[in-house]
Parts: sequence; C-alpha cells; structure tokens
Amino acid sequence: MKLLSSCPTDQHGVPIAKIVIGGKETIVTRKLWDDITNADENDDQWSFVHYINSKSFDFVADCLLKKNWYILKSENDGFITSDDPVCMWNKDNFSSRNPGIRKAKTIILFPLTPRFLIKIDEVSKGDRYQLITRDQTIKVNAMIWITTPRFMISPRHPDIVHEEIGNAMLDSGFIQPS
Repeated sequence: MKLLSSCPTDQHGVPIAKIVIGGKETIVTRKLWDDITNADENDDQWSFVHYINSKSFDFVADCLLKKNWYILKSENDGFITSDDPVCMWNKDNFSSRNPGIRKAKTIILFPLTPRFLIKIDEVSKGDRYQLITRDQTIKVNAMIWITTPRFMISPRHPDIVHEEIGNAMLDSGFIQPS
C-alpha cells in the first residue's frame, strides 16, 4: 500500500503501476485501487484465504521447507512476542522489514510461549532442540523488539525487558551511548 501510494498517479489519483496478484502481473485500475483503499476486515480475511490458496503461498512454503528448523528453549520464561510475532532478520539487509525469505542469512523467529521459540534459517548447525542462556534469550528478544511494529508482549514487566535489551545492544556496539 505504502509503495503503491508513492507511485506516480493518473488524473483520478490511481497509481500508475503493475502489481503481482496470485502470480499474475496486473495493472492497477481505478476499480482495483478503490477495492484496495476501501478494504475492510472481511476483505482482508478473503485476501488472506486467497493468498493461502495461491501459487505465491506454495513458493513461501517451499522456501521454508528448505531451511533448518530449530526449537529454542529459554532457561527462564524470557521470550517476548508482539502483535506481529514472526520476526525475519538478515544482518546484510537490516533496514528492510522483509529481508527476503530466500536469502541464506535470513533468520525467522517465531515465539511460541515465553519459554519456547521456533528458529528457521540456513546458517545454524547443531541440535534441532537447543537450550539457550539468559543472555542469548535477551539477544533474541532484541531482534524481535527491533522488528515489532507496535506492541511487545511479555510475562515480565516491560521496563525490565527494555533495560535488558538496551544493555545488550550497548554491549554489542549495536547502539552507542548518547
């Protein structure tokens, strides 16, 4: 939506662009633009179901199945989650909210509970079930927190979690003290 809104427009305010829907290139028409901009929750649900049934979803599923899957267990109830719980991270493409599911260095994190998390990537090696330390849990939380759009959810007080993440980011040199 944001990308389409930044495109040049015609005399009716419709973006002059082509988009891919269900694997087919489509020109943005006035009717399509009106449908996109006036969508409600029912339309979003229909769109999601349509996506699940499309070839695009097959592509995503194939990419995920080619990666290594791990279950991480925090030694404490330390994992946070958010209103958008799946976190994708790629240190080579940090500025992007979607770093590319096909890229080898992309890490996908999906908190299941405060104690368990699914990690999907192509780089990690070792046991598929890993117990991780409190410090490692804080680093995972930092990745989740950085990519969280709005709300962090934790069984612990948010001030404590923020302080842990901030200290870990300072210690790693990711942020500099002011």
